[in-house]
Amino acid sequence: MWSIGNEIPEGHPRIAPTREFIRLAKMLDAIVKSEDKTRPTTNANNERANATNEYGQTLDIYGFNYSCYMFGPFKKKNPNKPFFGSETQCAIASRGVYTFPVTWGWTQQKTGALHVSGYGVEACGWSGDPKKGWACAPDAQWFNMDAHPECMGEFVWTGWDYLGGPYWADSMVKKFKIKGIHSCATGFIDLAGFPKDTFWLFQSRWRPDLPMAHIVPHWNWPDRVGKVTPVHVFTSGDEGELFLNGRSLGRQKKDPKNWKKAYRLTWDDVIYEPGTLKVVTYKNGAPWAEKTIATTGPAAQLKLEVEDNAEPGADLVFVNLEVQDAEGRFVPDAAVDVTFMVKGPCELVATDNGDEADFASFHSPTRRTFSGRLQAIVRKNANASEAVSITASSPGFTSVTTTLSR
Repeated sequence: MWSIGNEIPEGHPRIAPTREFIRLAKMLDAIVKSEDKTRPTTNANNERANATNEYGQTLDIYGFNYSCYMFGPFKKKNPNKPFFGSETQCAIASRGVYTFPVTWGWTQQKTGALHVSGYGVEACGWSGDPKKGWACAPDAQWFNMDAHPECMGEFVWTGWDYLGGPYWADSMVKKFKIKGIHSCATGFIDLAGFPKDTFWLFQSRWRPDLPMAHIVPHWNWPDRVGKVTPVHVFTSGDEGELFLNGRSLGRQKKDPKNWKKAYRLTWDDVIYEPGTLKVVTYKNGAPWAEKTIATTGPAAQLKLEVEDNAEPGADLVFVNLEVQDAEGRFVPDAAVDVTFMVKGPCELVATDNGDEADFASFHSPTRRTFSGRLQAIVRKNANASEAVSITASSPGFTSVTTTLSR
């Protein structure tokens, strides 16, 4: 498809007459087709009114930027017009951060919090109503897509966090007297490349034949003993049973008629106690996938791991650090200061932890772990044959070193 534009201001009736928008669109459509008659034309619309006014018939394919609840009215007005989600969701989440109670809707704008819940229930400017607003949680988007299977698909904003924070307006920064954030947390992968919980929610949707299950949140909550701590499970299965310290907390089944329960399994009344949380999932009645998480001990050691998916000959190497307890279990709430040092024909290019509220320089060799993880990016000298080493150290921990061979 060729697009004639994205979120064009003249496409809003309150800015310009719809007839003028149609005239411009037809002119651009003609230009596109004079160059290439083999591909259809489209446009990324973020104005709800265009879904039901005469503009819907102007181009070959209608592109919805958000407002997925308008799929139905659009099809009623344009029963034979193809359409797709040209930009969808704008859901936000911070890796490893969870807020209580679990609230569907955007709570950040009311509280000034720098981080957003990892449950995957918030979206920019969203009230939590799947029939209002523009952005929405993945569940609401998919519910409308499944109600209208003629929808060709969607392009999600975004897969990966990126520098810049469009949902943090200057007025909010001034209102709460805070510095703000440096990256937009709309991805299901954070800025450092670490997957958030919502990564597995998308995986359960996009890879339905892959047996998988993921539990939200982590289970390190010393201040929540005896308090309600909801548990959500993202799975490609359709049913699951949750166990806390060996006790069954019941069996849940996805409900395709309830948008909040169609794509995740939820146990909303779990009373927190430390120990082991396990889910056993099923698909079509047969065992499908299992997942277990546990309360860890305190942070006791560092672990370095070199990503092994670099292209042959790549000069950049990504080295990931995680904080572990004495038993080697990942500590999901660990926040410790780590300093990286490299030796050999190389340089430390950057460090990052995926925290959208951390304004430390990317060039700083010292950075605090965020939700237990940290990354260093090293550039190797392409003309050198010697090995390269990188060392991570932190007060109170034994330093760890890994060697990068040529």
